[in-house]
Amino acid sequence: MEYIKDKWIFAILLDFYKNKNKYSDPLSMVEKVYVDFDYPDSICNLIRYMPVDDDSKYGDT
Repeated sequence: MEYIKDKWIFAILLDFYKNKNKYSDPLSMVEKVYVDFDYPDSICNLIRYMPVDDDSKYGDT
């Protein structure tokens, strides 16, 4: 079941990417997918309000 869910998420996100000019805020659409698919870990890094896993690579220079 998880395999099918991941394929649907990929297809939806690919459609958003290919048609990003049609959306005023495409990242909000990604966030809606995140909620609709019950917060999958596979796309949590695409969500704006999620904390970064490892912020050391963004350290102070």
